[in-house]
This record gives sequence, structure tokens and C-alpha cells, in this order.
Amino acid sequence: MVATLIGLMIGSLRKVWPWKETLASVVDPHGQMVPLVQSNILPGQWNGEVLAALSLIVAGLLAVLLLDWLGNRMK
Repeated sequence: MVATLIGLMIGSLRKVWPWKETLASVVDPHGQMVPLVQSNILPGQWNGEVLAALSLIVAGLLAVLLLDWLGNRMK
């Protein structure tokens, strides 16, 4: 079960990756630019977005480890 959930999370990273380059776009009937083809890219600079993302990753990891430690301690 855990392997399935990890696979789903890793597979969804391609869609939710925040840094993308738009290769092709079209204007919809409302005048909005809609991207058709996008490519995932690595961030070019270590700005606030990248540091915030890394901070949230570390915070999530620490939360999981803390909950696991508390669960083992309460047994």
C-alpha cells in the first residue's frame, strides 16, 4: 500500500511541478492565454520560491518523523 501511494505521489510531481516553460499556447474565447504544451524545467535561481519549496519539503519530512517517533513512544 505504501509503495502504491509513493508511486502515485512521484507520478503526480510531473503535473504539479511549479517551474514550467510554455512551448505553445492559444488564446481562448475569453481572451485568456492558455498553455497547450509545457516543459518542466529546473529553477534558474535560488530565489524565495525555491527556498520556500525546500523549506516545506523539510517541514513535511520532520512532521512525518515526529509523528512516527510519537507513535512508537506511545506503544
